[in-house]
Amino acid sequence: MLLLHGAGGATHSFRHLIPLLAQHYRIIALDLPGQGFSVLGARSRCGLDPVSDDIAALIRQEGWQPLAIIGHSAGGAIAQRFYGDAGKFTQIFEANRAILGSPDRIRTGQRLVIPTT
Repeated sequence: MLLLHGAGGATHSFRHLIPLLAQHYRIIALDLPGQGFSVLGARSRCGLDPVSDDIAALIRQEGWQPLAIIGHSAGGAIAQRFYGDAGKFTQIFEANRAILGSPDRIRTGQRLVIPTT
């Protein structure tokens, strides 16, 4: 599973969710450019589309095949750009602070679904 945090956040945003998911899945969490422990880089690619393109390139480069992409806030907007990409990413979930901030609200097998409209 690939976890994408929100604007101004970091992978630390998923500190309660990662241990729960890691019991059942391989977790990949990365900091968005210029946030968390990452740097923006010389190309200053920080918009939703460029970041989405760069993450897609990283996924291909590393050979990752995430079962699902989970995004929080801006991470959810980036995750939505992957929906249906080459038939690989059909499970996209967006989480909000009410879910991430309280691990007791997350249950095994619970699905967080983005509305289609």
